Amino acid sequence: MPPEQPPVNPTRQDYNRGILDACYRALATIVKAIDGQQFPRLVVIGGLAPTLLLNDDHLDALFKDDPHPGTSDVDLCVQVDLTNDANLYASLLRILKDLSFEPMQRNDGFGDSTWQWVRDIDEAKTAVEFLSPSDGVVSQSGAPTVGRIGQATPTRPGDEIGAFRLPAGELAFRDALPRQLNVDLLGPPGELSVGMADVTVWVANLLPMLVLKSFALQRRTKHKDAFDIVWLLTRWQGGPAQAARDAKNSPVADGPHVLEAIAILDRAFKDPAQHGCQQYAIFELGGVGAAQSPTDSLRLARYAQGAVQRFLETWHAP
Repeated sequence: MPPEQPPVNPTRQDYNRGILDACYRALATIVKAIDGQQFPRLVVIGGLAPTLLLNDDHLDALFKDDPHPGTSDVDLCVQVDLTNDANLYASLLRILKDLSFEPMQRNDGFGDSTWQWVRDIDEAKTAVEFLSPSDGVVSQSGAPTVGRIGQATPTRPGDEIGAFRLPAGELAFRDALPRQLNVDLLGPPGELSVGMADVTVWVANLLPMLVLKSFALQRRTKHKDAFDIVWLLTRWQGGPAQAARDAKNSPVADGPHVLEAIAILDRAFKDPAQHGCQQYAIFELGGVGAAQSPTDSLRLARYAQGAVQRFLETWHAP
């Protein structure tokens, strides 16, 4: 029986360790295949980043207390200034096709997505998504746009892949950390295993992740964006205050994108009624309309507010 399509706006109950493990397998296989382990050609952002940032050796420990639910997407940021490396994009396309990933069907009726590729892995429907720094390119509405990674006028190998242009995406490359994974590499459908391997992946560090998640929180209504922000701050060693001190030492701390993101966090988590706090509670309690008590909802909203405000108080301290 094929895996069910993931919900449009999933909550904690829609994720499990099997889905997360499928994402790790896809990530490690792609990174190893393009041999980009020694420097960040692809940087992990999104839902895989929190567990990679907090614990690179013992992932199981993150599933004991206050577990992170994982993700069903592998979000990879691709450097725009590598566009002259046509072999990279041709390799990405070949790898995706060899592993039987297919372009995701767009929900607007205009065919296939160029930046989202999907495949069933075990019992999980897994998506690999490519993103790139926006480089100032926006649509007439001001929203981020999608463009070809290769950015070449003539068609060349690899131009079939697109990338979602992401404001502040360049921060992921300016402050990234290597993480070691020991993963059962992914093969074509039908191959249960092609063997374990040690693979170095690069993940966006704390401050770039908070910036990107803050922009996502402002741009869309995915409940998990708020959850990832709160979970990362509260699980950071030393808690939200230490997270702020560490973030202030980031090489990207004085950039304009950071100032904008801090303002977004302040507005979204200013009080329990704001959307950041509410989306955190909704994610934990099972979605809009799920059976939930007002007491539980308020408790979780206040918890989210407290975590982010502790971070902001230390961030703004001299």
